[in-house]
Amino acid sequence: VFVLQRATQGNGLNLVLMGEGFVDKDMGRGGKSEQKMMEATEKLFSLEPYTSLRKRFNVYGVKVVSPTAEFTNGAPKRINENNNIAFQYALNCEGLNYDDRLMVTVIYNSEDAAGRSYCSSYSDGSFVAYNMGAINNTIIHEVCGHGIAKLDDEYVEGGYETISIPEGIIY
Repeated sequence: VFVLQRATQGNGLNLVLMGEGFVDKDMGRGGKSEQKMMEATEKLFSLEPYTSLRKRFNVYGVKVVSPTAEFTNGAPKRINENNNIAFQYALNCEGLNYDDRLMVTVIYNSEDAAGRSYCSSYSDGSFVAYNMGAINNTIIHEVCGHGIAKLDDEYVEGGYETISIPEGIIY
């Protein structure tokens, strides 16, 4: 576990970043894993209102050693899109426990889409966001939009264009 930033205002909201597809050689101090987590941190706080709120966040990095850096079908992974495993790794961060709102981001060691990025949210405010490719606006969409702000998607998935929201449902 390493600290990417400490909150300088308030107690701090805890955001945990970890990687998938990083192997032993990527784990050194200042190595590929840390660099990717630092890049992600900068991207997450690059837009308002998160730029102004940055001082209210503690951001931790967790080094997760994957069995392989390959992103082919059937290649073994450590977290393997299992939210419970991601939460277990996050709990290695100082002061975090299951009673906390666990805000976790899994960042894939790939510049190409290794699947589809998405966010799994829970009623207590916890979430795990999976960022499958390069550090770009997708991480802002998943982490800041879905995970933290609890916003729904702003687009319609292919094949659902003609379906209407039933009467009486309020979003």
